[in-house]
Amino acid sequence: MRILSLVFLSVALLLASGCGNVESGAGAGGNATPIPGDDDDDDDDGATPTPGDGTPGNGAPPDALGGWFSIGNIRSQGNDPPAGLGGSGFFSTQAIPLFLAEPWEALFGGYPEMALDTCGWGWGASIAISGDQVSMPAGDVALSTDAGTGNFFLLPLGGLQIYIANAMPSVFMPAGEMYTLTGSGDQVGAFTTTFQGPPDVHVTQPSNLTSAAGPITIDKSQPYALKWESENDGLPLFVFLIQTESEGMAPQVVVCKFANDGEGTIPPSAFGLLPEAAWGSTANLQILKYRLHTFTPPGAVAPVLVNFSSGYDIDVTYQ
Repeated sequence: MRILSLVFLSVALLLASGCGNVESGAGAGGNATPIPGDDDDDDDDGATPTPGDGTPGNGAPPDALGGWFSIGNIRSQGNDPPAGLGGSGFFSTQAIPLFLAEPWEALFGGYPEMALDTCGWGWGASIAISGDQVSMPAGDVALSTDAGTGNFFLLPLGGLQIYIANAMPSVFMPAGEMYTLTGSGDQVGAFTTTFQGPPDVHVTQPSNLTSAAGPITIDKSQPYALKWESENDGLPLFVFLIQTESEGMAPQVVVCKFANDGEGTIPPSAFGLLPEAAWGSTANLQILKYRLHTFTPPGAVAPVLVNFSSGYDIDVTYQ
């Protein structure tokens, strides 16, 4: 099975041998009964807030993808501040269908059916690739902003040729400005596409998210208060509670969507939606803003997705 982290943090492609599904890490496709979160800026009387508009994409999701590029400015244990933007991606020779439209529609729309300052159950969206999946080179690929330019290098892994950028310093725009992705052309023709990236997210409470050498511990029975600083770019802040029972399995996901007012609290009821951790399971707390963009370069078999995330990916254990 080939597994690619696509939506939550999307800094690097995680590869395993074989074939099967590609897990996007995509979160809630449905949120019929949202759980109100605790927003410290309002008087929560238990009423469901008015749904908020996240709009991180540039339209409805396509029926299939011809590849994707994942870019991230991600803080984690031992990587705060990040050394630079990380990224990876490829151009497929086969159109990759998007199954289960509802999760993808939620991702592309910024969970528009989900009210601000609520949490809800989610599930992983996935795409399927075959064991003989191959990809196409596009020449030299680079990402640039007014601050500078970073280059991807082509890593051949059998038939899957992946573009990788481990760290691109002096490219990230903390205020969430415009980026240009270019390819000089090969089997995929030369292209230029421009999109807006998410701004920097800096969590000030808790203050120890990235200081521990190992996973941080979260008490699921207690509210978990967050405070953060981020440019007011119209995007909400998303928190993804992710639990994976074993390698290759779809993650269990809880999504919280907060107004970008700098404060929010994850209620115990949200943690309670996660299953009891089994031996060998892993858990992550991701605190992110993200934007999605699609473009179709010459020679691509379908639109290519660019997923850009900024924030935190923290290893956690629950008690």
